[in-house]
Amino acid sequence: MACCLALFCLAGCGKKDATPPMFYTLGEDTTPSLDQIMEEGEGTLLTIDEMKDVSEGADSTPLQYTYTYEVPAPAALVDRYISELLKEEHEFVLTDMDHIILMDRPELTDRVGEVILARESQVEGHLFQIAIGWSETGNLSAQVSVPEGALKEPEKSDDEPASLDEQMEYIKGLEPARLGLSGSSMESYEIFPVEGFIQVNDFSCRRFNVYEIQRPSETEHVPVIVGTYYLSTDQQHIYRQDTQGGALIELG
Repeated sequence: MACCLALFCLAGCGKKDATPPMFYTLGEDTTPSLDQIMEEGEGTLLTIDEMKDVSEGADSTPLQYTYTYEVPAPAALVDRYISELLKEEHEFVLTDMDHIILMDRPELTDRVGEVILARESQVEGHLFQIAIGWSETGNLSAQVSVPEGALKEPEKSDDEPASLDEQMEYIKGLEPARLGLSGSSMESYEIFPVEGFIQVNDFSCRRFNVYEIQRPSETEHVPVIVGTYYLSTDQQHIYRQDTQGGALIELG
C-alpha cells in the first residue's frame, strides 16, 4: 500500500493544510473520516496530499486525497472504522483491489495491514473508495479516490459448500411430501440445524431436526419432532433418519 501511494503522487501532488477533517470528501462523495471516530491520543494527522491531473485541459478537481497519520496501534482504530462504514447508512463494503466484495472481515494486526472499503460513487461508472494501509513504522495512510469500476460479487466455486443460510432456505422451499411430511408448505414446521458436519456416503452433510408445532389450545404451542434429516453441502443429496433403527435413507 505504501509503495502504491508513493507512485500515485507522480501524477501531480500538492500539500493541503493538515487540519483533521470530520469527513472525507471528493467531489459529490463524502463519508465520515478516521478523525471522526479517533479517540484522544489515539493518533495524529500528519499530512494531507492531493493528486491532480496535470495534463493540459484537465479538470482542476483532485483525483484523490491521501491522509497520513501517526497511529501507534492502528488495528483497533481501523477495526472501529470498518464497523462504522459498514453500517447500512454508509453503504460501504469491504473489497479487494479488483473491486470484488469480500465475504469475510479481515483479522487486523498492528504490525502491517491494508483494507479497502468502497461503495457506488455519485459519479456514474465509478466507486467511492477508501484504501487504508499501515506498517510497523507507526504511519497509517488513508487514500480517498473515485476510481472507475463497479462492485463485483465473488465467483462461487462449484466445489464451494453451501452456507447454513442457503441450506435452511433450500429446506424451507421443499414440498413437505419430499421429506415424507404432510401439508402443503414447510411454513407449518420449525427447522433447527445441529452444529457440525457428518459424512454420509462420502458426502459432507449438515443435520437438521424438523419440528411440527402442535397447538392443543390457543395458549399452548408444543413442538414435536417429526424427522431428522441430513443435507449434503452441495445440496444434491438429502437423507432421512429412520426412527426405528436409525438408518439413513436417501430421499428421491
